[in-house]
Amino acid sequence: MPVKEPAKVEEFIQSLPSVKKEEKIKEPESELEEVANKMTEEKVETKKEQVKEEAEEKIKENWRNQKTNLDLKKEKVIATGRAVFGDIPMPDTPDIPNVLVGMVVDTQGKIVENAIIEIEDAEGNPSRVMRTNPLGQFKSSTQLANGDYMVITEKEGFQFDVVKINMKGEIVEP
Repeated sequence: MPVKEPAKVEEFIQSLPSVKKEEKIKEPESELEEVANKMTEEKVETKKEQVKEEAEEKIKENWRNQKTNLDLKKEKVIATGRAVFGDIPMPDTPDIPNVLVGMVVDTQGKIVENAIIEIEDAEGNPSRVMRTNPLGQFKSSTQLANGDYMVITEKEGFQFDVVKINMKGEIVEP
């Protein structure tokens, strides 16, 4: 067996080509793909932002999603319970006896819409509950039995007197 000299062995080893991992050289195609992917991601993000902005605009434009602001006064108003003729259309007189028809207006004679009308019998039991229409009008859909009733009107920001009525099997004028 030949004798190995350590210096020559070391020299031989140093002369061998390197076995280290060589850095991958990026191919032009992969660089193009990377740039294209980045651009696509940016376009997707931009498109998402545009869609989001458009959706927000549509929501703003959609009047159903907007909170109604009628700039109504918050002061309490007392209703007189008197009938007002002239500019405000009174409801038609009913053809059937004991059907209650009426209208709710404030002290200035302005229409009160969406007021709740509760009709209670003499013992205080609710017989009917109605809501006024946009013209402030209300009408019971069925006849009330003969007897005494109280008409209680409620609407936030308003104060109404309780009106007592007596049903006698006759047509009741509004």
